[in-house]
Amino acid sequence: MSKESFPGLLDISAAGHVSAGETPIQAALRELEEELNIKADAKELKEIWASRVSVDPKPGYHNRHVYRVYLLKHDALPQTLQKDEVESVEFIPLDKFEKEVNDPELSKKYVQRDYYPMLIRTVREALGGVQGL
Repeated sequence: MSKESFPGLLDISAAGHVSAGETPIQAALRELEEELNIKADAKELKEIWASRVSVDPKPGYHNRHVYRVYLLKHDALPQTLQKDEVESVEFIPLDKFEKEVNDPELSKKYVQRDYYPMLIRTVREALGGVQGL
């Protein structure tokens, strides 16, 4: 609830900035460990999407990002979280997520992102087009 942008809303599982001298994959691995206490290997991450995004969540506050999205198969919810970054974690089935972000009332619990349709489509393609996820 203390985050400057989008406090109290559900958002992507682990995210952060690439530090000087760091590759995007190294940053992804670092953020997974810092925020969710998940130790992974670069071979376990599959990059599925990259794009540039600009959002202005409030007056005078501008976010300009190059996003890289990776998939990681992980079956257990993390037990230790970086409390100043993450309050809680839950698995949300992709079909449920899609339904909720497309519902005007249910979508209010998520950070509003215009790229959700592309993200959902890309995750499905990366998983072989499987429905019922």
